[in-house]
Amino acid sequence: MKKLFKKRLKIYIIPLFFVAATFLFTTYAWFAYSGLKRVSADVDIQSWYIEMKKDNEVVTNNIVVTLDDIYPGMETVTELVKIQNKGDSNAALSYNIQSARIFDTNVTAVTTGQNQKSLENILSHDYPFHININLNKRYVKNNNDETQFEVSISWPLDSGNDALDSTWGRNSYTFQNQEQQRHSSDNSYSIRPSIQIVIELAAEQYIDSNEASDMTYNLGDVILYDVVQNKGCDSLSQTCLSTTVLDYDSKKGNATLTLLPNIYDNYPTSTYNNYSSSLSSYTSSWNATVSELSLNTIIKVLSYDIFNSTFSGTNISPQIIGDMDSNADYNNIINKVRTSNGSFSFMNNKYSYLVNTNCYWLYSSESNQNGFKVIRNNENTSTIDIDDGAAVCKVIPLITVNKSDL
Repeated sequence: MKKLFKKRLKIYIIPLFFVAATFLFTTYAWFAYSGLKRVSADVDIQSWYIEMKKDNEVVTNNIVVTLDDIYPGMETVTELVKIQNKGDSNAALSYNIQSARIFDTNVTAVTTGQNQKSLENILSHDYPFHININLNKRYVKNNNDETQFEVSISWPLDSGNDALDSTWGRNSYTFQNQEQQRHSSDNSYSIRPSIQIVIELAAEQYIDSNEASDMTYNLGDVILYDVVQNKGCDSLSQTCLSTTVLDYDSKKGNATLTLLPNIYDNYPTSTYNNYSSSLSSYTSSWNATVSELSLNTIIKVLSYDIFNSTFSGTNISPQIIGDMDSNADYNNIINKVRTSNGSFSFMNNKYSYLVNTNCYWLYSSESNQNGFKVIRNNENTSTIDIDDGAAVCKVIPLITVNKSDL
């Protein structure tokens, strides 16, 4: 078997040319290097300064991600670009996959007839290897707010589909061998990397609209909410609960938020078969809108960690959950985990609001199936396991609230 070793993505970068005159640098940096698309006429241009860094080196917004060698069992390779707003005006962020080549095949939104989001989904799930992209936050506030743009590429040793692993393993070997032969025949020939993805990071003036990211509420934010008065509150009590926002990139036009009560509060415990009745009894005096804490909701939250949130099972090596915007992909992963008696894993420090030393249930809408339970596995990770039918775990509700009530 090929020796495993740590690999790194290559991100081709263009170092910024630091103009000696501070005034000129401040004036032109945004336009030259930060992908500004739109800015209103009444904004002081000198106030715009978005800085992007990889490994503490300032880079441009045009990124080419390449990987020379890819094979089953390779270590997951990751890269991140830190984006910081050093200016005086808020900025909205986005990215665009301009092209993606896998071996000799160009995969783009144009060639596939898909939009950008569908293209991300294809790269994440349609191959035995997985290419995942994430922007932690879709905006950066003024005065040094920051976020991260992330890319990961992985190929688990056993994806659960032996035929697919074999086919693409041969394709990888053939491509790399052909590239070496071309170079041997012509020394001027530049060997192409196995994977090359061209991505443009873009920033534009933040404009308050229904489609804009709601900068007031972010995934993981803590909100106090009174479940009897059905509105925000100021101090903890039996009815004023500490809750965590579970929405990623909530828009200004979204009227509601999804809140998870503190999982360390006192909740009823039951077997999974008695989940619904226990939930109904516990929340009977609440006026807030409640629902089951579902497996779908939590897996969606975990999928935003494209470095460490994984699933695995019998004959399935740990692999990144990846993009979960498609119900078909979600159902496929759940089926893999169920049929392989598998589990999910996530990092405690990334999702501290989901970590508990006592198990709690995640509701699954699949009929005649056992539920899933979450429990802290060790100091670093927690797991989501399939119920064996005998577990007794906490029953925790999910709350849907109107932003206007906060």
